[in-house]
Amino acid sequence: MAASFAPATLLGHAVLRCAGELDLISRLELTSRLLDLAETPSPRVVVDLGQVTFMDCGSVTILEEFARRLAPERTTYAVAPPGKVQRLLSAVDLDPVVRVRPWLDDALLQAG
Repeated sequence: MAASFAPATLLGHAVLRCAGELDLISRLELTSRLLDLAETPSPRVVVDLGQVTFMDCGSVTILEEFARRLAPERTTYAVAPPGKVQRLLSAVDLDPVVRVRPWLDDALLQAG
């Protein structure tokens, strides 16, 4: 399934909802969407991977580099419900650069 991206603002935080496969074909658009997200004044950015069916290591690297560019002034959260994507993010251990949470509410309401 092709990737799709939907930016939103929820509870005052910039959110990028991603769906489908994040792979070589979608990396350019993922990068572009993340750069758009960086332009928002939100102190916290949330990348919602809840509808992502596949994520390659290149996409993980893009997410990590994005978060490093924003830190320490802004916090990046990734939402990854239990499943393949969460296992991948846990295996590469992005914390504390990207704070991985299982549900969108956890990322939006998390203190700090």
